[in-house]
Amino acid sequence: MPRVKDSRGRLEQSVATAKPSSDSCSLLALAANEPLAGTATEAKAWIAIEQSGPYGRDALTQSRFPVDVGRELSERAGQIGAKVVLIRRIGKHVDSIAAQSKRCFWVADGRSMVRAEVEDPAELLAINFDKLLDGSLTDAVPHSVPDSDPMLLVCTHSKRDVCCALKGRPVAIDLSERFGCEDSRIWEVSHLGGHRMAPTAVQLPQGYLHGRLDNVSAAEVWEESCAGRLVLETCRGRSNLAPAAQVAELAVREHAQLLRLESLTVTQDLSTSDRTRDAGLELETWVVANPGTGDSWEVEVVREELGPRPESCGKDPVIGFTYRAISTRLRD
Repeated sequence: MPRVKDSRGRLEQSVATAKPSSDSCSLLALAANEPLAGTATEAKAWIAIEQSGPYGRDALTQSRFPVDVGRELSERAGQIGAKVVLIRRIGKHVDSIAAQSKRCFWVADGRSMVRAEVEDPAELLAINFDKLLDGSLTDAVPHSVPDSDPMLLVCTHSKRDVCCALKGRPVAIDLSERFGCEDSRIWEVSHLGGHRMAPTAVQLPQGYLHGRLDNVSAAEVWEESCAGRLVLETCRGRSNLAPAAQVAELAVREHAQLLRLESLTVTQDLSTSDRTRDAGLELETWVVANPGTGDSWEVEVVREELGPRPESCGKDPVIGFTYRAISTRLRD
């Protein structure tokens, strides 16, 4: 079970007391009633690399991390639909020129995770990206070892969006004070995507993203993750699924109260994708199956237009789209 720090071990942090302005992307998305489900960043795999210090807007190329390595990793990851993020200890991040002698990194594919350590960041280029998605992470990542313990990465990337800093950092600090961070399982992380849902976080190895967290719900996400369960109320979806499939999976989990982190399979039933209802809405039908029990469900998902809202602070409002499950039934 997670270990709670006593008050004497509290981090000495100064967190800005400022709140997002009324035109911040997170408040406008909430005002537009944009749902969380179906907003998870799509990523077939996650590569989380330890890097201390501040991050610029593009963390991989605007931090103390080597620019050439960051660009190459980002390009290779993009080719297979993976996402590379930088992670750092929770706390103050002074702009120190001191080089890290070595750093840890984790690679997760939604099913499993491995951990490794490098002295030179260029060693990360030895990752075999072609093997990352075939279920053999230890083969894909040289000198790695399996790591089945959960991780929670909270976005605090202020240079990407101010909502992540003003909302994310207090949550990250509270998690550290409650549970400690010496065991390197709770981290700050660079841009996760969807900062209009701030505060956001991703739990590994499964790749479920969460949004609109507060101190209480973030603590619940971590405690339930450690117990092998998922918190549905804040879940945005699983990153290895497309948005409509994310909605279908979460609909089944809520319908059947499947809170264990067992892997569910989600496939689209293309034979029924053109059906419409009286409202003239285009439907997609998805089949969500639980291999452990043999049960499967049919979920009808509709795509709907959302009122204008900015996707990021400082950007002009744009029309968005959201997915909604309108029926969920157990298949015979």
